[in-house]
Amino acid sequence: MGTGMTWFLGAVAVFIGLLLYIYMAICLMSIAKKTDTPHPWLAWIPLANVFLMTMIAKKHWWWALITLLAYCIAMLLLEGGLNWITWILCTIGIIFTILIWIGICQARNRPRWWVVLLFIPIVNLVIVGVLAFSKN
Repeated sequence: MGTGMTWFLGAVAVFIGLLLYIYMAICLMSIAKKTDTPHPWLAWIPLANVFLMTMIAKKHWWWALITLLAYCIAMLLLEGGLNWITWILCTIGIIFTILIWIGICQARNRPRWWVVLLFIPIVNLVIVGVLAFSKN
């Protein structure tokens, strides 16, 4: 594959990533507004949006901190190769993320099992959109 094609595919990936980030920020901000959560604009700030999610889910701020630390430390440890500590940290991050999304579903009066649908590509975007834009 030529350099031009590599640049093109990279640009497409960045564009799609940017669109997804904007979509998720809009959805998260809408969810925050519908749940009367303060500071919905935090949806646009990387990492701060995780703290907004914990506020929507009615969890303590340290939930966001633990989630972010687990993922960040796991990513740092990945440079040295996959090991059991990385697996444990990723598992902690995933569990906390699932519990936060369960809280968000409950805050929007939706079933907790919807969190399972967040693991299905494309369906997850629809579910987040329904949480954001549907009536209570």
